[in-house]
Amino acid sequence: MKTLDNNLVVVCWSSNVPAIGKNISTDGKNLYSFKLKIGYTAWGIKFVFPYIGKDRISQTTTKHICLASKYGALLKNIPMYTFINDELKKLQDIEEME
Repeated sequence: MKTLDNNLVVVCWSSNVPAIGKNISTDGKNLYSFKLKIGYTAWGIKFVFPYIGKDRISQTTTKHICLASKYGALLKNIPMYTFINDELKKLQDIEEME
């Protein structure tokens, strides 16, 4: 697979297409900075982990996260994620009961 520009790797991720850049890659579902998983896909929505600010891993990883956010990925908000996940589980339970 040809090494792509970081912007194109994130565009590929947003389109569910595998791609490899210099220090960023995707299998189409997950996004990695070096070998650290920084993003994932759930319910068709792209999320990135907030490894920025005081939780920053490296300047390069922060740039990758900001780039993914620029292309529409949402920073994972733990309370909202938990709420959505709980609501989806309730819907699955209802469907299984029917």
